[in-house]
Amino acid sequence: MIYIFSGMVKPEDDIKKPIEEHEAFIKKLNRVADTLENYKLFERITTGEYYRSRPKKFNPKETVDHYLIDQLKGLSDQLAHENTVEYRRKINSFVGRLIFTCYLIDREIISLNDYPILSEQKIRSLLDLFEQKSISKIRQCLTILFTTLKKDFNGSMF
Repeated sequence: MIYIFSGMVKPEDDIKKPIEEHEAFIKKLNRVADTLENYKLFERITTGEYYRSRPKKFNPKETVDHYLIDQLKGLSDQLAHENTVEYRRKINSFVGRLIFTCYLIDREIISLNDYPILSEQKIRSLLDLFEQKSISKIRQCLTILFTTLKKDFNGSMF
């Protein structure tokens, strides 16, 4: 018998609990046929044959990371008033801060409600912020937000 567990669930301390009741438990393979079938699938995945047999589903040029990079390059191109190395560094730094801030918001590590300048204007997301009419107001809000995040997270991202 083979038991499949998630490696993304904290192990339980109760070793007397039946295996199937553990939070990380996913599946029990009872039959040899199931085991053999899963072994063959695993082997096909590790050798790459599984991907090669489905080229439309696994096109390396169509991966999510390629799409994301293309989108980020497009954003950088739109923001670039100058095409110098120094200016591009500033743009990439700004975009990196935005992505990190989105991560913090999405993971509920921070809430924009905790920042008075944003909560007073009922800004709940960065999208709400960028929909503001005043560029100077957006710049002021981002400056305060990034300065606070730099202090709170003690990192070089900001």
